[in-house]
Amino acid sequence: MGGHHGRFSSPGDLIIAKSLLSRDEASDWRGMRNDTARIILGTMNYSLPQCMPAPKNLSAAIMLITGFTILCDWLGSDEKYFPPANQLGLDNYLPVCRQQARKVVEWAGFTSKTFSTISTKFESIFSQLKNPRPIQESINAIPAECFSAPILAIIEAPTGEGKTEAALALSHRIAAAVKTVFVFPTHVGMNRRYFWHSARFMTYSPRRWG
Repeated sequence: MGGHHGRFSSPGDLIIAKSLLSRDEASDWRGMRNDTARIILGTMNYSLPQCMPAPKNLSAAIMLITGFTILCDWLGSDEKYFPPANQLGLDNYLPVCRQQARKVVEWAGFTSKTFSTISTKFESIFSQLKNPRPIQESINAIPAECFSAPILAIIEAPTGEGKTEAALALSHRIAAAVKTVFVFPTHVGMNRRYFWHSARFMTYSPRRWG
């Protein structure tokens, strides 16, 4: 829960939060949270197993669950597909909700395979850069056989040499052969790159990018 906005809570934060809740929260809220959890479990016809096997890597498991929860929240909070329907009641709303859930999952692209048909050459991906830097052009020279298996690529260069664009071009080459994950170190940097690149990616596909 503490990682919902990209920053996991520290042990100290949790201690403070629990202290504030015990001091300031109305006593009815704990009961309402428990009731809500029981209703959700009953509605989904799902019962928790008596014994949960311990994950091999607890941190990885927590991050996986956190990411999945964020994705579900992002899709499920879209009022285009899930408008308020208080008048229906829970029993009547569930069939509508399930039908809408199928639509939003399809709309997000999870039921279809997507791929890019544009060239993997750096100059094709970043055609607006008239004079690519050497580190960027070097991505084209990497032998194709390097992408036949999972790889870890490290790009080291001074600030301003175009490492991010080179990494994105490299990611595109990898994605043409195998699955790839592109990780960005900061929120600010990722947001800036997202808005900059999403406009370009939308020219290749009408699908909404999230």
